Amino acid sequence: MIISPSALWIVLSILQIVAAVLAGRSETTPRYFKAYLYFEAFSFPVAFVIHQYVGGMAYFYTFYAVAIVTDLLTFLLAYEIYYLVFGPRAALPDLVPERAGALVAMAFSGAAALGVFIPPILGGPLTRSMLLTEQIMTAGTWGTFFVLISYSLILRINWPRRIAGITLGFVLYLTIDVFAVFVRARGGYQLAAVAGEVGKTAYLLALVWWTCVLWRKESAPLPATSGEVAVMKHFHRQSMEALRRAGVLR
Repeated sequence: MIISPSALWIVLSILQIVAAVLAGRSETTPRYFKAYLYFEAFSFPVAFVIHQYVGGMAYFYTFYAVAIVTDLLTFLLAYEIYYLVFGPRAALPDLVPERAGALVAMAFSGAAALGVFIPPILGGPLTRSMLLTEQIMTAGTWGTFFVLISYSLILRINWPRRIAGITLGFVLYLTIDVFAVFVRARGGYQLAAVAGEVGKTAYLLALVWWTCVLWRKESAPLPATSGEVAVMKHFHRQSMEALRRAGVLR
């Protein structure tokens, strides 16, 4: 490898702290992205120390506890980004969140089905169950971000630059990490170790990207496009018609 595993751990830990500091200084960075970076900046050095000086089952439990919490924070971030991009919940017609929710459910169902059809074979029952959970969570969160991007393109919605940059980092990282997770689950121990380093390298690239995004000065909001105005007018008409049918307006 170009960089040793220990050096990669150290570089990741330093970049996580830098990214967390930059995110904390920004008022427009999503709060769950801040929570994600704070948690990673704390947990990664702890996991590294346990890996280097304790090892065994202590590192196994630490690794998967961190992975599960990280995946949950990633999904919560995707939920937050949904409302930052598509608008406040009260302003959305029922059809928008219903369709988005259905698409996200399909993404997680597809991830679960993929885990069932391509089950982990590495290690004992506990290791396989943890790998299966990781497969489903990683593929599911990747699918969630894919749904957000695809649905916003259908509705012709422009993303805020910083939110778009954060999301792009996750998509690129998760795209590589999904393959790395499935390789770790299906290959031998040596191949699993290589796949694990590939996943860390992908995360390193995402951290570099996020650091650049957070370092860049926040720009003023872009004016609404004609397509966005047309979509908002359409939704406004639907809302007014619904209020008239309900007898709220005359």
